[in-house]
Amino acid sequence: MSNLQQPLVSVIIVNFNGLHHLERCLPALNQTSGISFEVIVADNGSTDSSIQWIQVNYPQVQVLALGSNLGFGAANQQGIEVAHGEYAAFLNNDTVVEPDWLTILLEPFQFEKDIGATCSTLRLLKYPELLNATGGGMSRLGFGFDFDFLFPYHKDTSPYKEVLFPTAAAMVMRKDDFVKYGGFDRSFFMYHEDVDLGWRLWLLGKRVIVCTNSIVYHYWGGTTRKLEGLQWRERMGMRHNFRTLISILACFTYSKPSRA
Repeated sequence: MSNLQQPLVSVIIVNFNGLHHLERCLPALNQTSGISFEVIVADNGSTDSSIQWIQVNYPQVQVLALGSNLGFGAANQQGIEVAHGEYAAFLNNDTVVEPDWLTILLEPFQFEKDIGATCSTLRLLKYPELLNATGGGMSRLGFGFDFDFLFPYHKDTSPYKEVLFPTAAAMVMRKDDFVKYGGFDRSFFMYHEDVDLGWRLWLLGKRVIVCTNSIVYHYWGGTTRKLEGLQWRERMGMRHNFRTLISILACFTYSKPSRA
């Protein structure tokens, strides 16, 4: 699935009953060019034959059968613990990548020391003429959002743009940085982990950028809409939004110098 170039990248995919997504995701990922990479699928207790299908069709993929649904952050952490790569790429199972997506995401790390994370331009899989996200930001009220959601896609003249957080559907970090800075907050279970991580990276002096020419197509809400419903997704996002705000405010409070 990979060539012999360096550095090695560990692509980590969290899966939960997503066989219908993997049937699109892994063939496209298999065509990734210009980089040496391994693929790790952290399976959260799927019952839809996902594991068996991977083992038959992609035996080179390492499958972590976690046995139960640990959530997004905890499953990715399991993947990190067995990853061999210098870099970790996090990819949703409901995505389809273009062949050069990963080489473009790695380029900024080679030239700028303060890059903490890069992410791809996400286009809607069902409506590829529309954008899903070009990185993420936050409103004045503290709500995270995807830049350019449902805007028409057009090729950007700037290769990189700074954003608050990297959209976790397709992002890259140095593996050591991911571990050092705490990675995704495992207590979130699902949604908003990338917002929380991006904010922490900026507070720690690291930059987050979207690579406009790294294109990944995303079936937005593909897994959650089928298994839990949009209302559940919104409730989880809102809950974790407030958790992030509280934790960041606590950091500022405890970091203030005491008065003499």
